[in-house]
Amino acid sequence: MGLPAHAQTPAPAPTTPAAIHPEVEAITRRLLKAMRIAETSLSLMKTQMSELMQMLENGPNRMPERAIDIIVEEMQKVAPQAIDKIVDAVVMLYAQRFTKQEMQEIAAFYETPVGQKAIRELSPLMLEASKIGQTIGQRLGQDAGQRAFARIQAEGIQMPRR
Repeated sequence: MGLPAHAQTPAPAPTTPAAIHPEVEAITRRLLKAMRIAETSLSLMKTQMSELMQMLENGPNRMPERAIDIIVEEMQKVAPQAIDKIVDAVVMLYAQRFTKQEMQEIAAFYETPVGQKAIRELSPLMLEASKIGQTIGQRLGQDAGQRAFARIQAEGIQMPRR
């Protein structure tokens, strides 16, 4: 006996969590919990809030301390609702791209010790790899630009002046 049709093919593009099949939503939320999406989103939000506070405290138009306190209080009030909305949006994204079976398999992996290590390590790993790629790309781009300019000069091609 095969899998139910909704488990074999990606769900149609839902526009609200209510539009997602309840089983698909449940497994998607299990996956996002294993991936620590809410915690990661909250951490990012706190980092952004800290950066904003630094800018408000140290910027050229320094805000009074009490005004900054009020901003922090109000942002903290909306943080739980913001996290819920982020999770709901991510549920829809996953439901659009993965079948129920695929999400069950991904969740099962992320619930293992190796999966939890992957969650902890992948973000810093990707950031480091991105920096390495940027450095290599800049170096290769400069080398290619220098060689291209030398060839252009050698062929006597006149470049427009700025």
